[in-house]
Amino acid sequence: MRVRDKPLTIKQISDQAYTNPSGYRWTMLLLIWLLYASFGLTAGSIPPLVEPILEDLNLSYSEMGLILGAWQFVYIFTATPLGAIVDRLGVRHSLGLGIMVVLGSLILRGLAQDFYTLLLAVALFGVGGPIISIGAPKIVSLWFQGNERNIAAGIYTTGPLTGTAIALATAAGFVMPLTGSWRGISIIYGSIILAVAIAWWLFSRESPLANSTEDPQKSSNTSTLMVMKELIRIRNVQVVLVM
Repeated sequence: MRVRDKPLTIKQISDQAYTNPSGYRWTMLLLIWLLYASFGLTAGSIPPLVEPILEDLNLSYSEMGLILGAWQFVYIFTATPLGAIVDRLGVRHSLGLGIMVVLGSLILRGLAQDFYTLLLAVALFGVGGPIISIGAPKIVSLWFQGNERNIAAGIYTTGPLTGTAIALATAAGFVMPLTGSWRGISIIYGSIILAVAIAWWLFSRESPLANSTEDPQKSSNTSTLMVMKELIRIRNVQVVLVM
């Protein structure tokens, strides 16, 4: 009597697909596109809802301006050290953590009660966001070669634009009517980003090239410091930094 084969789990299916790493690059590109689209979706979730947020939290326009610029300000200081973390942990684990931080920022926005709590929620995005924007080109460089890198780069850069466009188009016209509050962005957009995070943890893989590089962390950190020192010595760069 023949024994019926057990159904494959999602992880087993993913592992079988990964047996051909060169073909798996398009799966990785799709995953990073979804992560980058989640980046844009979160970044664009507040601007369309400025008026209802002002009324609900009793904020001034100056306070809202600080909130809208909080994550970009944090991004400036976190991008360089987070780049080293991406090299140390690898793209799979670092981007997985990054998308969870982005999700946490979005959830905390819906729970905000005043200026300070909303400011901190938006500022938290400046910690998770850089991991995704740094990891995206790294994935392309590891998984694609030659002219395919140009194609892959052009595809993944549409992710944040698409996510932002979706947020601008649906936050006020769809999310608020559906949920009855601007806080519904945490539910609707949060559910989407949670699904993306789960897909990333299930199907993402490290590139075989990532394991073949000798001491990537040390070489990356050294090259980054050298580049920064050379840039600081350029007079026009100094002027731009001051401005």
